[in-house]
Amino acid sequence: MMYVPIPLKSLLAGCARGAAIVCLLWGQSLVAQARFASLPELMAYADAHSTVAQASALKVQAATEDEAVQRSGILPRLAVYGTSEYSPVIGSLVIPAAVFGGPEGSFRAVQMGMPWVSAAGVEGSVPVLNLEKWEQQKRARMQIGQASLSRETQLENLHLQLAQVYYTALAARQQIRVADENVATVAEMVREITARQQEGIASPSELYNAQGLHIDATNVATEYRRMYNQAMIGLRQLLQVPPRDSMSLATDLSALAFPTPGALAPGADNARPALREAEGQSAIAQQSLLETLRAPLPRVSLYGRYAQNWQVSNVQTVHYDASTFGVRIDAPIFQGGFYKHQQARSTVMLQSAQVQQQETASALARQQAEWQNNYAAATAKNAQLALKLKVFAENLRVARLNMQEGVTGFEEFNTAFQSYARAQTESCQNIADGLLYHTLIMLTK
Repeated sequence: MMYVPIPLKSLLAGCARGAAIVCLLWGQSLVAQARFASLPELMAYADAHSTVAQASALKVQAATEDEAVQRSGILPRLAVYGTSEYSPVIGSLVIPAAVFGGPEGSFRAVQMGMPWVSAAGVEGSVPVLNLEKWEQQKRARMQIGQASLSRETQLENLHLQLAQVYYTALAARQQIRVADENVATVAEMVREITARQQEGIASPSELYNAQGLHIDATNVATEYRRMYNQAMIGLRQLLQVPPRDSMSLATDLSALAFPTPGALAPGADNARPALREAEGQSAIAQQSLLETLRAPLPRVSLYGRYAQNWQVSNVQTVHYDASTFGVRIDAPIFQGGFYKHQQARSTVMLQSAQVQQQETASALARQQAEWQNNYAAATAKNAQLALKLKVFAENLRVARLNMQEGVTGFEEFNTAFQSYARAQTESCQNIADGLLYHTLIMLTK
């Protein structure tokens, strides 16, 4: 076997290149591609990754734990305890001296216990009647359902926001393509007018106007790119896509057909989670009022205690046990108007929840009516805008030919171009509006 010596410099360079390749491959493996082909894919991703979905799920979990906490308040309790005390001055009891053989009519102080007193024992209690605690547990169970409704409401609002930003992004990207085509069209006109101006056929003002139109068209394309990037920033924030991951949309607005108005009757108002959540808030407020009405009622419980006691002095130690069992009744008589004001507050909160329920129902009905109205308007304009775009596209084609042949000047081309550009914008925006409002109506049926 033959060994060929390798220079140290070459060996180090090779190692460096290998390490760089490994680092590059490792870095690429950390970068993911989030590519969404449809709005349902966006919603599914948001349901799994967005902070809204995560926070609402945690609220449901917290409400479940709160119900368990309330339930523990009506269960038996058992505890162990221990105490140790030293009394520098021991309490005394004054009794008749005759008990100890002393004279009648006189009294004697008797020491109660010894300086060191220690105890250890077990105590327990069993609630028998506590109407306030029972009502609190009912309210806690209701709040679990309320947290679930709140989660549904937040997810629905998240889906509606996603739909709005999604179609804004698609419309802006379609407008970018149209604007780039317009920039190319005007650039061609600038070249033709420049050539004609050099031949002395076109005036310098026509060239300046054409160059200004080219700048305006370029700025329009830049503005649409800003709108698209802004929409993508909004989507990334709603979806919580990691900053290191790239994100793109696989669908084009031009590939989507204008939705037909079939089966678009508004759904029942109580189908919306926001209204069911408002109804739940009213029910919880009613339950809270019932709690305050039950709070002043007597509470009954059983209790028991067993303890081992030690009393120690310098000369003696006494050990004994003690136990007790009984029934405890708590019946508040006067607490400074606490229960009265608590009931008044609960009544006001119930009225507020009922007003909020009415306001929510009104807002949702108005929202549905506006979506229906906007979709109807977009549907009515769709065919006319398509015809308008076709007419102005033909007018622009004729204006370009006339200008190339020298029949007309730049002003006619500019008028035709501006009309065609507006028709393109109106048609694109109307299609996006129709898709958006159709989607919003379908999401809330």
